[in-house]
Amino acid sequence: MQLDINEHFYKGEKKTKKEIVALLKGSFILNLVGEGAVSLGIELGLVDKTHVLYIKGIPHAQAVVE
Repeated sequence: MQLDINEHFYKGEKKTKKEIVALLKGSFILNLVGEGAVSLGIELGLVDKTHVLYIKGIPHAQAVVE
């Protein structure tokens, strides 16, 4: 498997953890890449850790927020 990440799409403004949590909880679909993002998704109960894929050692998770 290969996961291509486009900096133009993913890179944005720096946010506090509180701001990020609000954005995640207010989203409908999550596409999380990297240790920090996936770990936060798991911590918030938005991602089941059994559904995390590791592509070349990098965690990736997708979820639908209900």
